[in-house]
Amino acid sequence: MNKLIILFFSFNSIFLMASKTKVYSDVKVEKCIDGDTCWFKTSDDKFKVRFSGVDAPEKKQEFASTTSRYVFDSLKNSKVDLKCTGQSFDRKVCEIFVNGTDFAIDLISKGYAFEASSFTKNKYSSFVASAKSQKLGVWGIKGMQSPFCFRQAKRKKVNSECIKDPMYN
Repeated sequence: MNKLIILFFSFNSIFLMASKTKVYSDVKVEKCIDGDTCWFKTSDDKFKVRFSGVDAPEKKQEFASTTSRYVFDSLKNSKVDLKCTGQSFDRKVCEIFVNGTDFAIDLISKGYAFEASSFTKNKYSSFVASAKSQKLGVWGIKGMQSPFCFRQAKRKKVNSECIKDPMYN
C-alpha cells in the first residue's frame, strides 16, 4: 500500500510540475550546449533550457555545430522571452520567443532543426515541408537521420518509425 501511495504521489508531482507555466521576460543567453539546449540567466537566476517543439542535431551528428552557433548568435543580442511548461531531466522545457516571435519557426523553417512532432502535434508541419522542399539545412544533407532516430540507433533500440523513414521525428 505504501508503494502505491508513493507512486501515486510521484505521478501527481510530475503532472503538477508539467502543468505549471512560468514566463521569463528579457532573459540573456549565457551559452548553448547544442542547437536545442542553452543556459539562460535572469537578474537573479541561471538555468538550463530544453527548447520546446524542436529537435536539433546531436553533437556527433553533421550540422550540429552549425546549428548550435546559429542559435547562440541569434539569441545573444536579442530580446528573449521564455514560456516554460515543464521539466526534462535537469532542464526547464520552454518555448523560446525572440523579439516576440516563436524561435522554433525560425529554426525549423531554415532547416536548423527537426520538428519534435510527437510533442507539437505537427504544429510546424508547413515550415518543415517548406524547408524540406528547398533542401535547407538538415534537409540538404544526404542520409541525415533525425536526432530522434540517431539517439535510438545509439541506444541500439529499434523504432518502427525510424525503419520506415530514418528522417522521422
